[in-house]
Amino acid sequence: MLSKKIIVALDSNNLNKTIKLVKILKKDVYAFKIGYQFFYNFGLEGYKKVYSICPKIFLDLKLHDIPNTVEKGLEALIKMKPLFTTIHISGGDNMMIASTANNKNTMILGVSILTSLDSDQTKKYYNQKNISMLKQEKLKQEWGLSSNKFTILLPGRLTYWKGQEKFIESLNILVEDYNITNFQAIILGSDQGRKVYSKKLINLVERYNLNKKIRFISHCKEMPLAYSLADVVVSASIEPEAFGRVSVEAQSMGKPIVASNIGGSKETIVNKKTGFLYKHDDPRELAKNLNTVIQLSPDELKNMGNEGRKNITKKFDVETMCQSNLKEYRSCLLYTSPSPRDVEESRMPSSA
Repeated sequence: MLSKKIIVALDSNNLNKTIKLVKILKKDVYAFKIGYQFFYNFGLEGYKKVYSICPKIFLDLKLHDIPNTVEKGLEALIKMKPLFTTIHISGGDNMMIASTANNKNTMILGVSILTSLDSDQTKKYYNQKNISMLKQEKLKQEWGLSSNKFTILLPGRLTYWKGQEKFIESLNILVEDYNITNFQAIILGSDQGRKVYSKKLINLVERYNLNKKIRFISHCKEMPLAYSLADVVVSASIEPEAFGRVSVEAQSMGKPIVASNIGGSKETIVNKKTGFLYKHDDPRELAKNLNTVIQLSPDELKNMGNEGRKNITKKFDVETMCQSNLKEYRSCLLYTSPSPRDVEESRMPSSA
């Protein structure tokens, strides 16, 4: 008899053979996984045929889109009553939150990184050395950036908890209290329909007379290219990030990172070595840290960036992460419940 912990993948182009397999194995496995290959070949009707034989289904469709689209898509999927389904967590926190709406029975699993990506590919993508200077100059022109000014990048969709307001306030403090003026800041991210909030940010920039220093860019297809233009990257979230991808990506690109001291950034940044952590709701402390970074020499900036790169390639190597996950999976598979005898013996008083 096979283990009840096994989930069998139904990756087949032959529906009749698949149905026969389900009938044979249904009593010996935990569930059946339906992915792209099966679902795109046989659709809802094929799903229903499997479900009628064994209702324990892992529907592995890896949804990845804007939050509202994922939420509506999952509403449809949940009606099919799978035990599990999947989303790509790279869609962001709002998307993950939306995925849990109106769902009480289906477990949502998050896909962090595809196993088809090896270390060489991930290191190649987020690597300053692989950025074309021609592309850099072109993007500078498109965004209206100067090569002679210190560039501060704040990536992230425009929403209050990403901290854009605190960031703008900190830049005003940088000018007023530290007399730092030779900088340019990029707020990179879409408002995703939050027009009231984006207007509020624009008004704040105008109130502080920072129009010539802050640029709002709604989208960039090549994020490594955007990072490459920055002298420092900021993650200003005022609520905890589950992981804090910006902090990791900035370090991977060899850029110093200044981040709020909550959420994942506390674990991914080596404070004062690969970047700086500041109190999440304090724009003055953010301004102080930005001033510290601006005062660094080019060599010091480069050294901090290099330390960040080393930190990420060591901690987030794909093979290392996969092996860590596999270790956890093995511990789950090897776990066995105590026998009645073990339970009874554990209740007996010690002879000592």
